Amino acid sequence: GGRPGDALGHARRRIDVDPLAEPAHVDLIHLLAAQGDRPGAFAAYRTLVEVLDTQLGIAPLPTTQALMERVRTGTLQAPESADRAIARSAVTAPARPDEELAAVEGAAAGVLNRLLAVGDTTRQIIEALAVLATPVDTDLLRDVAGRTADETGAAIAEGTGVGLITVAGATDASEVRVAHRLVADVCREGLPLARERLLHARAADALARRSGIGPAAADRVGRHFAAAGDDGSAAVWFVTAAEAHARAGDHAAAVDALRSAQTVGRNTVSVYVALGTALVRLRRTSEALAALGRAAEIAVDDPSVLQAAEDAVTLAEISGDGEATVALRSHYADLLHAAGRIDEAREQQQRWAVELSVLLNAHGADWTVRD
Repeated sequence: GGRPGDALGHARRRIDVDPLAEPAHVDLIHLLAAQGDRPGAFAAYRTLVEVLDTQLGIAPLPTTQALMERVRTGTLQAPESADRAIARSAVTAPARPDEELAAVEGAAAGVLNRLLAVGDTTRQIIEALAVLATPVDTDLLRDVAGRTADETGAAIAEGTGVGLITVAGATDASEVRVAHRLVADVCREGLPLARERLLHARAADALARRSGIGPAAADRVGRHFAAAGDDGSAAVWFVTAAEAHARAGDHAAAVDALRSAQTVGRNTVSVYVALGTALVRLRRTSEALAALGRAAEIAVDDPSVLQAAEDAVTLAEISGDGEATVALRSHYADLLHAAGRIDEAREQQQRWAVELSVLLNAHGADWTVRD
């Protein structure tokens, strides 16, 4: 028969090529234990645990854990012969090159094999977790997956047992998530578009029904509606999120939510006005002018457009930003002129000229306003 050293070498080379290949680690543990090298078997197992935890955030399969218990108690049966181990290593070892891509593909294949091995209900629960993309409570998970409480509990137990699901927290306040991002990636890759959109729609509906929804949750509802293909509902929730962010003083988040609303087709005067106002508060003047200017192009006679331009000037004055004040007052004066409010426009132009003079002189320019 083949020499044990040959089988050990093959197993180790398989691990070198694909460190995430759990079967190769199992072979190595078997072979070391068969030679009576229990410390070596335990060291090999610790390496496997560390690799899976670091790279995938999962534990070894229950069968591998059971193997180590038999090694510990000395009840492990004789392993396959060295000849068979060498032959299987030659067949199953992935072809070099030694590239990171090979390891990633091997890990993805391992995750896929685990997904295919679980029951349909468990796979549906994992699909729901992949779409939700964040740790969730079991009530939300059940609603999105469309399963009963008992089915959901059993599926979580099975998914946890094979290292695809992680549960954290106390029983009555636990949060469930996929064990690693790779699990979600592999799961989503196999999802038909119709199924993925259905799960996103369920997630949006379930989250929207919850009371006391905050700005972050509102934005999350919008993203799920967008992924479900319901742009109209997505826009409503993105605007709702932006309003809540603005009330909380988080104007950067408000800008992001309004940009999301525009992405799904909500390019209304109110969105541009809100966007311009938020950008002024962030002192992003050029972007604010572009947004307010676009609002004026859509509806120059809309009172909210003029009001937003006036408010923008006031905000810039309060902040002490001279350059922003000058730029925004010029914009406001132009809008007043276009609206036929000539006297008010002239007053704003005169104030603009004085402010510009002060600004230029502060920068070393000798410039004064003359009537």
